[in-house]
Amino acid sequence: MEEEKIFRKDLLEILGIKKRQWQALQKKHKAPSPDFPAQVGHPGHGGKGHGYIVKTLLPSLSKSQQEKVLAFLQKKTTTESQALVCIPPGPVALIPEDCPSLPTVQYDAETINIPRAHEHTEKERRRFAEKREVLSVLQGGDSIKEKERLISLWKANNPDVRCSFRSAERWEKDYREFGPEGLYSDYTRGNCSTVTKEQDAAFKKIYLTQQRPSAQICRDLLEGQYPEIPSAKAFMRRLTKETPKEVIYLKRYGPKAHNRKFAPYIERDYSTVQPGQIYVMDHCQIDVDIIGPDGKPMFPWATGCADVASRKILAFFLGGPPNAATIILTFCRASLRFGLPRELLIDNGKDFRSRVFSGGVKRFRMEMDVEQTKSLLFQVGVVPKFALPYSPQTKPIERFFLTRKERFSRLFPTFRGGNVQERPEELQAIIKSGRVPSLDEFEKIHAEWIEAVFNNSPHRGAGMEGRTPNEVWGVNNVARMVDENLLSLLLLKSSRPLKVGRNGVRHLDRWYFAEPLLHIKGEDVYLRYDPGEMGRVWVYSMADAFICQARERDRIPWGASEEILSQAMKEKRREIKAIQAYHKISDDRSREPDLLKAFIAKKAREHSTDLSSDTLYPEKPLLRPFRERVAQKDEEEIRQQRERSAELSTRLMADADEEEKARQEKEKIRREFTQDFLREEFPDMWGGNDGGIK
Repeated sequence: MEEEKIFRKDLLEILGIKKRQWQALQKKHKAPSPDFPAQVGHPGHGGKGHGYIVKTLLPSLSKSQQEKVLAFLQKKTTTESQALVCIPPGPVALIPEDCPSLPTVQYDAETINIPRAHEHTEKERRRFAEKREVLSVLQGGDSIKEKERLISLWKANNPDVRCSFRSAERWEKDYREFGPEGLYSDYTRGNCSTVTKEQDAAFKKIYLTQQRPSAQICRDLLEGQYPEIPSAKAFMRRLTKETPKEVIYLKRYGPKAHNRKFAPYIERDYSTVQPGQIYVMDHCQIDVDIIGPDGKPMFPWATGCADVASRKILAFFLGGPPNAATIILTFCRASLRFGLPRELLIDNGKDFRSRVFSGGVKRFRMEMDVEQTKSLLFQVGVVPKFALPYSPQTKPIERFFLTRKERFSRLFPTFRGGNVQERPEELQAIIKSGRVPSLDEFEKIHAEWIEAVFNNSPHRGAGMEGRTPNEVWGVNNVARMVDENLLSLLLLKSSRPLKVGRNGVRHLDRWYFAEPLLHIKGEDVYLRYDPGEMGRVWVYSMADAFICQARERDRIPWGASEEILSQAMKEKRREIKAIQAYHKISDDRSREPDLLKAFIAKKAREHSTDLSSDTLYPEKPLLRPFRERVAQKDEEEIRQQRERSAELSTRLMADADEEEKARQEKEKIRREFTQDFLREEFPDMWGGNDGGIK
């Protein structure tokens, strides 16, 4: 029989000594020595330093320590003997050395009497039966070598069962400590967790929120509610075991983040798209500090246009914040160089939905309207397709932005990164040193990198098959070439619908006039104009028909010269003559036929109607006295009205005379008062027979 040993862990727990203190004692006594025994290997663990032989250990301990160790060993021996009695007999109690084969394992839960079998899976019940049979085999050996031999024979008869002698000893220890429950795996033993259902529910209520508190904070909050509460790791073990990872992510990070990381995605079939059929456009800010045109640092925005099928970058524009003008310029650069597509996939932002570029089309609006008709895209036969809002994955050009950041932007010393974590610490020092490229320099090297590197690099995306964008672009290209003059005209900005008034058309606080506008006053039109030259505009009807070119009316300043006024009046007379010439009307109307009379006569002939005066207005005797009375009454009223008018005039004249007399009387009194005042204040200056000043 082997000498009895004790684990170092158990020894330190019995003596109440920490591991570091024990190591310090070993170093002090220069173990191994007579005062401090050497560590030896322990059965089932291999190596050295896991325990001590009790016989050599006791002399180095004090009396109280020896009593503690002996009590522990006695208790352990009693527990092991009781546990070994409980091990059910296996199919083989003692296996002879020359036994060539062993019986196979039976997995019938009712036959082997697995405890709480209904609470475990079939796989766990099978593993339980395997472990119990291994323990039955292990009882047949008295020494380690004998037990190892028996386990080897059993494994040869059951090659599909995972087992080793070291595992068998560990299972035996678990059986002695926990009983039959110990043969289950650690994560299925007992109630599966030290966390109760009530504690788990309370923990999930706090932890699974988008505020994302840590597990330790959630555990601390529950500490006052439950007297005995497990550790934060225990809560997390149960949570991760019972709750899928994506559900935890959804609760803590929200639906959008969950959609980007866990939700299934839709793949496009690029074999159905030809090069030049669909273009895609979008904005992106480049994370490189440069010097702008005003001499100040800036991080430029890039508006890019790419072909969907080939991933070829067709055009771009670098500058300040994007708007409708930068979008139009980028699209025209791509169209003039490579041709027009059939469709254009663009963002759903306001700048892309501008009336000038796409006609102000809403995202899901299908009907055509005037705004669409006069937009740039519809004029050149390109159908705009708007991406879903807040869905960058719907635009293939977004992948190019990441490639440019990783393979181009990071190579600049002034790269700042997309967030604070990516920002280099030396960025501010580099900017202060002046080693910052200008916008022109950056734009030149950016264009060269796209043409020489990106468009000539093999791609592994769908439909690319390792080819470069230039190679794919040159196969079955369907882009349409566009007339440069037509595109230049369509580049003019469009106004909102305007109404033609008396002075022409008013736009941006300016009046524009041409003679053709005189005949469409009150109608709605729209203007095309060049923002750099506002002196003239092109007028179009709402049906997109060209009307005329109108020029700005000059305002006449106050105090203008006679020459300027004369010229303005001359233009006004010319406009009036143009109106009169449009409908030439003769002053001699007596020669023209009376259209109304001719129309009445025609209808009378058609219906045989008598239009003689005797028929229309017959003179009856009873009507003559009535007419005479009406005429007399009218004369009397006229006479009375004249008398009232004369009386009113006389009264008004009398009132005017009285007012004049009153005014003269007031003037006389004022003059006398003034003379009396001057005579009293200045007697030396006042004299003479006429009472005047000397």
